[in-house]
Parts: sequence; structure tokens; C-alpha cells
Amino acid sequence: MTPEQRWEFQLRRKAVKYGLTVDELRAMGHTCGICGKELGGDLRVDHDHNSGRARGVLCNNCNTGLGMFADSISSLRSAIVYLSAAAALDNSANV
Repeated sequence: MTPEQRWEFQLRRKAVKYGLTVDELRAMGHTCGICGKELGGDLRVDHDHNSGRARGVLCNNCNTGLGMFADSISSLRSAIVYLSAAAALDNSANV
């Protein structure tokens, strides 16, 4: 199976699973909505677990990351603050 055939197969399968048309899914793009990675065979449909509504396409790593944070914006903001503070400490140590 060529990469193009694999992509089309995944589009059809995911479209049915999430109640989308292939064109709607294709319109979401070929790159991860978070990191920008070219998806290729790594297509994940990010969706709201309460409503089931598809939000976009992500790579496996970014989709797993959101899942680990339970889609909590508050937790993700806290993680950004944490990482920013650690980066600031690293930068001040290198001065």
C-alpha cells in the first residue's frame, strides 16, 4: 500500500467513526493542529469526549498529551507556567 493509499484508507475509516464526510476530514489538513508535524500514517481525530464532536487532526503524541491532561485548559496552562519557570531558571544559570 502506498502512503497515499494508506492516507485515503485512514480518512475513510476515521470519517465513518466520527460521523464526518471524507471531504470534511480532508479539509482538517495533513498536519498536526498542535505541533505541525506532517501526519502521514499518524492520523488521529481529536474530539470532545462529552459531545463526540471532532475538533481537528493531531499526531499521536499530541493527541496522547491532550488525553493525559484530560483536555483540561487549566492543567495545560499550569504546565506552561511550570515549563516557563524551569526554562527561566535554566537561562539564568547560563548567564
